[in-house]
Amino acid sequence: MADPIVLPTRVGHAEWGDNRAFGHSVAQDLAGNERYVGLLSLAVAGRRLTVSECALLDDLAVVMTVADPRIWPLKLVRVASSHGGCLAAFAAGQLCLDEAFIGHFTTGEAARMLLETRRALGDGCFDVDAITEHVRVLLEPGKRLLGIGVPFRPIDERVVMLTERVHARGRADLPFWKLFLLFQTALERVKKLRPNMGLAAAALCLDLGFTPRECAILVTALGSADFLANAVEGSLQAPAVLRELPQSAIAYRGCEPRTSPRLQAAPAGGRHTG
Repeated sequence: MADPIVLPTRVGHAEWGDNRAFGHSVAQDLAGNERYVGLLSLAVAGRRLTVSECALLDDLAVVMTVADPRIWPLKLVRVASSHGGCLAAFAAGQLCLDEAFIGHFTTGEAARMLLETRRALGDGCFDVDAITEHVRVLLEPGKRLLGIGVPFRPIDERVVMLTERVHARGRADLPFWKLFLLFQTALERVKKLRPNMGLAAAALCLDLGFTPRECAILVTALGSADFLANAVEGSLQAPAVLRELPQSAIAYRGCEPRTSPRLQAAPAGGRHTG
């Protein structure tokens, strides 16, 4: 008989009278002491944050909130929820973020860009001229850089709000946030571009010690309230107009219908058997 396959886990363990999360007793260590964003950090990176670090992630989750259902991919949540399923709609919205060019999951690529910039420039990563030339090279191939660009408005208001919270928390002098500010200046110099929330969130999370992959997962979790709100309201409304377009909204612009010669030769009211 083959030896049983053992799948190790650090995530949790159910016990009589208590449960454990990453080795921590829920009853003795976490209940009354841990915040929800702290549990998210445990889930993503397997480590607990300090009280002030949790407060900063709370700030991030709040200022990044944009639950407007006109925004893609929240439109997709509304379409999926129109069938009456809240959880299915929430899941659909999360799934569509995978490998997308917008949305919270792009924070990982933005974090990777900041990390690679710091590695490439070394001590020069805090020199605005060096950063400007580095950004110029990054933009030359015409590649779309995630975390950069603000559609339909001159500046991302969420970045402004987050900047205020970072200063209020006394974290504006940390290395990746300083690099983000220099990146912002360099983007304006090179192509009059502005960073969006993805790049700002990436810098904040890197300064908290998260890897780029962890940044993507964590920020997606923090931003899930937008998706949940639309899934809840959309499933309650369940509007038929999102399930099926009215005939008045449909116009056919293709070729005229074709009739086969055999059908044309068939006797009226009968069927041609040939």
